[in-house]
Amino acid sequence: GGPANGSVANNPAVLGVIGLVARVPDLTDEDRQGVALLVTQAARALEDSIKQQRAFEALERIIPEAEDMQRRI
Repeated sequence: GGPANGSVANNPAVLGVIGLVARVPDLTDEDRQGVALLVTQAARALEDSIKQQRAFEALERIIPEAEDMQRRI
């Protein structure tokens, strides 16, 4: 799923990194929240990039088929 259903925030890797940051000494709660936000944003950007790549790959398959169909009409 996507960000709408919270998949990024529930991703084990994201939770793991946020958990590691929580154990770093000398960080304020504000620092921890900021790092958690950055990690979540990075994960969301990566997820979006993967989805975009999949969409482009699907288009690369579909376009030649559509052009072929158009030639037949």
